Amino acid sequence: MYIAGELGGAFPGELSNVKGTGNTSGVTFGDFKITNSFVYGGKLGYFLESYNWLGFEVEAFSTTPHIKEQTVQVRPSGTSKQRDAELRVTVVAANLVMRYPGQIWQPYVGGGPALIYAKGTSAQSDSSTGVGLNFLSGLRVMVIQHFAVLAEYKYVGATFEFKNAFGPGFGVEEDYNASHVVAGVSYHF
Repeated sequence: MYIAGELGGAFPGELSNVKGTGNTSGVTFGDFKITNSFVYGGKLGYFLESYNWLGFEVEAFSTTPHIKEQTVQVRPSGTSKQRDAELRVTVVAANLVMRYPGQIWQPYVGGGPALIYAKGTSAQSDSSTGVGLNFLSGLRVMVIQHFAVLAEYKYVGATFEFKNAFGPGFGVEEDYNASHVVAGVSYHF
């Protein structure tokens, strides 16, 4: 069993496949540019004793990839100015992890479903909760008994639906994907 803390950078792609919902149904938007940001989080995991290369973990991490002020295409009407908007994305994932069970060097890969909560704030506040996917690969190095350092790459993909993004009943649905590069420390029981 182990517990770990992580800190690093989040490098999201653009919010893509942006479509209106509710009163804005039938309207499509160009991609929204969002910013790189810090990411922080932690995980709790367990590797099986009889198959010490196979484990399970639950992790949670959060980042703030804010939406930049920009002009976006709006179909069918032309363009629209998008104001700066704050965005916070929190991921809780359940991962199946496979590793090389070395004494010091332990490369690993894994992934699984994720519950993703996003909160956006501009002229008004709105949130979206949905299911997405989380994939990861990394290297854990045991430095002394029970303690390790790790470096990890994560990829998260999901679809957000903000039902009141532009006011009550004026919603938007968009695809989100982000890469994360983190470093951390872990304690092994």
